[in-house]
Amino acid sequence: MWTLPPARGLPSLEGEIYLPPPGEEKLPLIVFSPDLLLPRTWGFYPFLASQVGAVHPFLIYNPSLSGFRGEGALVAEPDQVARYTPRKELADLERILEALEEGGVPGAERIDPSKIFLAGHGKGAALALLAAEGNPKVRGVLCMSALSTLLRFSPGNREEMEKKGFVEVEAPLSGQKVRLSREFMEEVERDQEALSLQRVVQALEIPLVFMHGEEDLEVSVKESESLYHWSRKDRTRLVLMEKVGHGFGGEHPFKHSNKELDRVVEIFVNFVDQVLNQDGP
Repeated sequence: MWTLPPARGLPSLEGEIYLPPPGEEKLPLIVFSPDLLLPRTWGFYPFLASQVGAVHPFLIYNPSLSGFRGEGALVAEPDQVARYTPRKELADLERILEALEEGGVPGAERIDPSKIFLAGHGKGAALALLAAEGNPKVRGVLCMSALSTLLRFSPGNREEMEKKGFVEVEAPLSGQKVRLSREFMEEVERDQEALSLQRVVQALEIPLVFMHGEEDLEVSVKESESLYHWSRKDRTRLVLMEKVGHGFGGEHPFKHSNKELDRVVEIFVNFVDQVLNQDGP
């Protein structure tokens, strides 16, 4: 496990990096952002990280304001969750990429910082797309169950936030009640253009892949279809998977893989290989 110290007014940041066997240097790196209120140890995340990481380095982290610490599924710091906003997690991603260049993450000496791939699940996929904009070192983005918009607060949520300053939601694993702040809602409403997934996907000129379970009840498959519709088709792939939902058949606690998750691993590995072969070193 690695840890970055507090910075930019945000708490410490921690995660895990999976590396291939010693030997090859100047490797690409996949940086994976988890879904909202899910730890880096949730469901299929460790399986995906270890399988892909055996071929291409794979870094997964808990956002600094996720409330998660170490390997646990308990929201150990619920007060931190109440400070979370998308822009603060985008700052986390910037901290990670800066630390890689400065050697602040284990294995950084084996990574080529000009060969970064961003990836994520749900909310994490949306942030991966936003973080890719304007960063020439990002060579491609891999999205699982991606959100097509961050504007997700219902009229009832908005009313509660205006009244209380927060809305209570349940953490999926622990069942704990945690608070999402009015600051979160105000940020995504105030910065609609800057945080627009439609605008970003239309602007990105790097390869993208969208993977989505057709039975996803958390994030409709229509959201990935919209993202694909907005994207440049010559550089984008949409992969719809039958009979799996938001967890791609690998719910928590994770027991074993399945053909769709094995396919996801294959897509990750092949996507990186294909992009680097096309773009050159």
